[in-house]
Amino acid sequence: MVSKQALPRRVVVCCTATLHGHGTVRLPDRLDAEGVIAAFSVETPIGAEQILRELDEPGRELFIDVERKQGVDILGIATQCIQHSTLHPHKPNDATVRSLDVLVTHLMGADLGALKVGVVGSGNIGFKAGLLLVERGARVFLYARRADAAQLAVDAINAILPRHSSTQIEVWTDQKVDLMITAISARGAIGTEWLDRLSDKAIVVDVGIGNLSTEFLAAIVERSAHVVRLDTSATGSQLNTGSPDFFEQRFGRALLAGVPVVSGGIIGSRGMVVVDSFARPTRVLGLADGVGGLVPLAQLTDEEKESVGVVQAHLPGDQTGH
Repeated sequence: MVSKQALPRRVVVCCTATLHGHGTVRLPDRLDAEGVIAAFSVETPIGAEQILRELDEPGRELFIDVERKQGVDILGIATQCIQHSTLHPHKPNDATVRSLDVLVTHLMGADLGALKVGVVGSGNIGFKAGLLLVERGARVFLYARRADAAQLAVDAINAILPRHSSTQIEVWTDQKVDLMITAISARGAIGTEWLDRLSDKAIVVDVGIGNLSTEFLAAIVERSAHVVRLDTSATGSQLNTGSPDFFEQRFGRALLAGVPVVSGGIIGSRGMVVVDSFARPTRVLGLADGVGGLVPLAQLTDEEKESVGVVQAHLPGDQTGH
């Protein structure tokens, strides 16, 4: 049974690719800028339903892993059995890649233009890590156990890079790198044969957790290289949640002194005044053109100028963004 009193308000329920045969497991608590997050890993539909029912209570926020690492539809089960808690879809791998970006910036600096990076793994995290780092200007090499999988990932990343990208990702063969990132599910798979691909002061980041063999770790220490295990609390936000009061205050439409106003991305018809918040406007951003943009000032009709003026007159101060 779960001791609800001992749990924080936010709880993640997920599957992992590495835990098998352990049933439902409480994982180490996570931490971000908002506080502590509890986490549970499940392996079966029955286990998922049981823990979800135990966790369900008013005020609880449940972040449900939508990535199918095992054959359990946690979100589907949660939508059927949760009655009191608030459900949020959650993608743990995205938080992992955000944390990796923060860590690499801390270790290597903001400018990665001179950095050579080797990524081991062409799965979800390896692919996203490779894309992230090559977009930041690093020279990135990607390795997968199957050569065709590596080539497929490389081709896909290069196909979507911005036209003016300074670098492209390559398949990792024998190039020496300054930073090695392991993102695979196999334990101890990185042996001493990988040492020849590392520069003298290379940094190794174990993202897959447990990817490095004891022999590899011992050899790295002798070389005075640096090895770290990625801690996802490096990023200030572990969970994707809506901006506070965004939908209540900003995403919508209203009438202000008889003039229709819109905000938060709502596409208004021409003549509607676009403001920063439909509920509590403080700025006029312009006049909607009916297709998602703003009408240039020079093209405003006298009637439209009057509408903007009416809204402007009801704002605190006298500000306009258009």
